[in-house]
Amino acid sequence: MDTKICVTLATLESKLHEVNAIKSGIKIYKSGNVEFLVQQESGQYLVSARDRSGQRGGMVAFTRDGYDLESYFCNCGVARGGALCKHIVAGILAIQNGLPDSKIVLGKTTTVETVVTERNTAKEVGSGSLEVVLLQNGQRLKPC
Repeated sequence: MDTKICVTLATLESKLHEVNAIKSGIKIYKSGNVEFLVQQESGQYLVSARDRSGQRGGMVAFTRDGYDLESYFCNCGVARGGALCKHIVAGILAIQNGLPDSKIVLGKTTTVETVVTERNTAKEVGSGSLEVVLLQNGQRLKPC
């Protein structure tokens, strides 16, 4: 895959993710406890990240333009539910050598309830995805 990988913080925040996954993934990346290996034919990357719970491994595939995630998996179990985990975040940062500068910030906030009820489940609340796009004079700008 010859495409430059450029996933912004806003793109990561727009994904379903574990609480503190992005912050913890950045911490793992900055500590140097992450490695990756590219599989040229498929464009997939194998990642390995180490945290307090031990070594975790996974796979990340990017969209053709390199600006978003196509799929990901980690053996920590978080990604099985479709959520982005800290190990995958650390792997993405290692692949692209950090977070690119971007003026896009989502500034999402959330509340946490400790008791699951019929009113606060994903089925009741609804879920979806968010695509963040920069436009200038009607033309889509590249974030990086």
